[in-house]
Formats: sequence, structure tokens, C-alpha cells
Amino acid sequence: MTWDQGQIVNRIDAIIRELLELRHQLVVTPKPIPAPTRSLTDELFGAAGHGTREEYDLQYPLP
Repeated sequence: MTWDQGQIVNRIDAIIRELLELRHQLVVTPKPIPAPTRSLTDELFGAAGHGTREEYDLQYPLP
């Protein structure tokens, strides 16, 4: 399939319109405010896996 210059320009114009619509949606749509967390530890807990908090605590005595 070959494209002539007019088709390419029309496609570029369509892409620009789509991008402008997306930009407008991003600017107009309010961003959600994240829920407050108690601490960074609580926020990150579970990111490393599904273990218990004691498994990640270096000061916790092991059996």
C-alpha cells in the first residue's frame, strides 16, 4: 500500500486532533488525592512479598 502526500497529511492531522483530545482530558480530569498513610513502612509493606512483618524486621529474634 502506498500513501500519497495528501493521505499522510490527513493522517498526521487526525493524530494531532486525537492527541489534543487526550491532552484536554488529562488537564480537565482531576487527579485523585492519595489516601494518607501512617508511615513509609506501612505504605511499602507487602511490596517485597506476602510474608509477615517480622520476616522483614532485622531486629526481630529468630527461633
